[in-house]
Amino acid sequence: MINAIVAIGQVDWEAQFVSGLSHPMTGIQVQRRCVDAVDVLSVAKVISADVVVISDHTMRLDEEFFAELNRLQIRVIALTKISKKFADFVGVECIEIEQNPLSAIPILAAMVRVNKSISETEVTPTGELIFVGGFCGGTGKTRLALELAHNLASKGKQTLLVDADTYGPAIGQLLNQSLTELGLLDICRKVERKTASSNFLHQDAISFSETLFFLPGLVKASRWVDLRQVALRELWDLAKAEFDYVIIDAGPVLEADPMNLIETGLPKRNLVSNSALSAANRVLLSSRADEVSVTRLIKGAIENWNSFANKQVNAVVLAEPNQKSIKEVISAICLHTEITNVLGIKNDFEFVHKAQELNTFISQLPKANNLISQYEKVANLITLVESNPQTNTRLQRLLPRRDRASIT
Repeated sequence: MINAIVAIGQVDWEAQFVSGLSHPMTGIQVQRRCVDAVDVLSVAKVISADVVVISDHTMRLDEEFFAELNRLQIRVIALTKISKKFADFVGVECIEIEQNPLSAIPILAAMVRVNKSISETEVTPTGELIFVGGFCGGTGKTRLALELAHNLASKGKQTLLVDADTYGPAIGQLLNQSLTELGLLDICRKVERKTASSNFLHQDAISFSETLFFLPGLVKASRWVDLRQVALRELWDLAKAEFDYVIIDAGPVLEADPMNLIETGLPKRNLVSNSALSAANRVLLSSRADEVSVTRLIKGAIENWNSFANKQVNAVVLAEPNQKSIKEVISAICLHTEITNVLGIKNDFEFVHKAQELNTFISQLPKANNLISQYEKVANLITLVESNPQTNTRLQRLLPRRDRASIT
């Protein structure tokens, strides 16, 4: 189905034209009817559209309008009696109309189906999407996503690591990847325009090995306003169809943001994380083993539990190197939440800093370290449930809540 925005102005045939264009035989779905060019630009940033239909009667058309739609990769088709009227604007396709404007409908329908290089076939998302997030910053979410992806790929699983942190994407910097590589926004544009080929993520994502691939985040964090929910939802389905595991580094997106509570028609900064959370099979919540971070985790897990419905939810607690025991921290999380498994990791700042200096994964460092085996256990938890899906359910049923903890 092709999504269209119609802004043909105040003409007496507008309602009939929109009705005819929306007929199932055209393959076009009219997403919005707009009053002028400014209205079109506002809508195009919020909803997914393939084409904008204008006419000689559309008000407030200017070069900025056409340039912005061109940047968004949205086609513009003009219904006009004088094609030369749009000759000075780049990228405008014209359909000349005479007495009956409705006769342009089959011509328009044929035009928008041209250059569709990917067939709209149903994909089967058989892979697992793992959402790595938390309720505050500095809890080791990015390192957790990095090491989890590397360990799953080391087990022979086709794995895609996605930097979806719209507040401060950092994975590309940690792995010394160029900002010129295709990123999340570029891939979403391909999805929107249906210009992606089969297995396009394997082709476009950065390859670290035969099984590990990386999709960089936004080159500029401010570009989150250009992302659209429809494209993101389709992207997650396509990713799960190509890969066994899709690891999403969502950042501290579950942290309360007052702007996200305001109901407006504009996109929200947690759009990426919300769409990934909806598509996720499993959620990994990261926390530091201190009072403030654990309190936020418990409070956040309770308040957002509806968002975790029908998902496997686990927590990873990052402890200081000199912290003697984190049993009390893990027990508190298990006692006050419905999280079935909590893993404790004793951090080693020097070892992590060494990996950062070399722009690599800690498990690729030549020196053996206990931290490597601790992150391996997180991956083992994922594959253990894969081989025996009833594991978590059985643990929850047989063990008292206070005992639902494992310490690595």
